[in-house]
Amino acid sequence: MNICRRFNAPRLSQPCFYSACEIKFDNSHQSMPMLLRYLSSCCLFVALFSVVGCGEGDKFNRQAVSGTISYDGKPLPFGNIEFAPENGQPTNLILEVKAGKFDAKKEFGLAPGKYTIRVQGTETAPLPPKDVPGDVPAPKTLVPDKYNAASKETIEIKAGDANELKIDLKK
Repeated sequence: MNICRRFNAPRLSQPCFYSACEIKFDNSHQSMPMLLRYLSSCCLFVALFSVVGCGEGDKFNRQAVSGTISYDGKPLPFGNIEFAPENGQPTNLILEVKAGKFDAKKEFGLAPGKYTIRVQGTETAPLPPKDVPGDVPAPKTLVPDKYNAASKETIEIKAGDANELKIDLKK
């Protein structure tokens, strides 16, 4: 029990002269815990929905993409393939190619539509930057610029389709 209340000191008009006493305003001792509970509940609610989400699902209707890629009839040993949107689709994707194969699961895939593909390929796997000793030459590039920076090759990603692509680049 508050010592100020024991001696009936007025709460607002006169201060309590005991050093151990604190003056409380009417009902503040009851409303403060309720306010803290309300704020903590709000914070918990916001945190829960920011982590879990509202269950909208995939608003881009992404599709799984997989396939094989060859250059001059031979599987591309190492490289990557980029899918750049042509008609303003909300997704783009760069996939690693190993032994002529690439794939992306549905949650990382592409929205339906037309995409320009750009391909980079090498004979050997590139070294990670931390493992490159001194002046090591870059791996030999297999794919010419007409399939890379200047590519005009396109593919169509369809909703509900398997989207298993077979890409054969000619010399």
